Amino acid sequence: MLDSYRKIIEAKMPFEEKLETLFFSQEALTQQYQGELMETSAKHYPVIQEYIDNYWGERRDNLIGKLLAEGKAGGYIRPDLSLEGFFFYYQIVRRGVYAIPNIAERMLSKPQLMPEVISVAIHGLRG
Repeated sequence: MLDSYRKIIEAKMPFEEKLETLFFSQEALTQQYQGELMETSAKHYPVIQEYIDNYWGERRDNLIGKLLAEGKAGGYIRPDLSLEGFFFYYQIVRRGVYAIPNIAERMLSKPQLMPEVISVAIHGLRG
């Protein structure tokens, strides 16, 4: 899962395209659902939770930190936004994606909505 994210984050593509790929691609959604299953299992087994936190947490944080730094450098993200604030926002978006049935199919059937969704994610409602 992290290798896939690393490839996206380190790819030579515009920041907005990276966000689109990370938040809404079919592969990313599938991996996030798998991650959600892993997270649910971890809640019931503290040993698994500790492993996830120790092993994946630092690697994930480093990747997200790179993405955040790129967004700040490109003027897409406020320079004062903390990594913790960004993670909190990302978690809210991720959980919202899980709550919408058939989101991948809906986004693929209406690709014209993607730029609007990305714009709201980056610039908020004020644009």
